[in-house]
Amino acid sequence: MDITVTLAGSGGKPTPVDYTGWMCKIVGNKQLNISRVEWVYTGSVVFDGRFLAQMGGSIIAIFHDPAALVDNASEGGESDKIWFVREGAVPPVGTPVTITIKPKK
Repeated sequence: MDITVTLAGSGGKPTPVDYTGWMCKIVGNKQLNISRVEWVYTGSVVFDGRFLAQMGGSIIAIFHDPAALVDNASEGGESDKIWFVREGAVPPVGTPVTITIKPKK
């Protein structure tokens, strides 16, 4: 899967951003930069008649989340112990973003 993220730039013009800079991987005591993430469509789960991705808002997960529609298929993507959001790198809460999810070509 290919995921792109755009923010409203100057004059409201959509500006693509490299969201991998918003993520990091910590292995041992080292914080590693991310240059690429492999994504896989997992489709979430229906439990007791409820679609879990919708219930919990788990659309794209940076580590394995059975409720998410899209999971991180990169090495170590199954671990919630090494993948993190880089503090201070993400836009403030409430910032409008557009996320586009497409099949990989």
